[in-house]
Amino acid sequence: MTYGAILLGGGLGAALRFGLSRLFAPWSAVVPLGTLVANLSASFVLALTVSATGAGAAAHPLAAAFWQAGVAGGLSTFSTFAYETFMMIQERDYTEAALNVGLNLAGGLAFAVLGTYVGGAVAG
Repeated sequence: MTYGAILLGGGLGAALRFGLSRLFAPWSAVVPLGTLVANLSASFVLALTVSATGAGAAAHPLAAAFWQAGVAGGLSTFSTFAYETFMMIQERDYTEAALNVGLNLAGGLAFAVLGTYVGGAVAG
């Protein structure tokens, strides 16, 4: 059952990531916005669900598997982020590469903090 929940959540997360890449493609001249939005969203979803249910998520293990390993795991994309940043470096777009790294890392941390606070508030 757990692997099925992860499979379904991962498929949903991957489809969302693909859709975000397509949606934000027209506005991705400086940094790949689809990848950035996917990574920020995944950071938020993971932190939100962990803090709302508790680190172990003992009360809802299938929901935790679906949202945390599945959706957040399928939505986030370190490999695409790394490849796109490498391509910027190859093209000598050093400022854009640094901006991409900074936005993904600082933004991911910020959205994880936000998700933790929202999840804590939801859990009461």
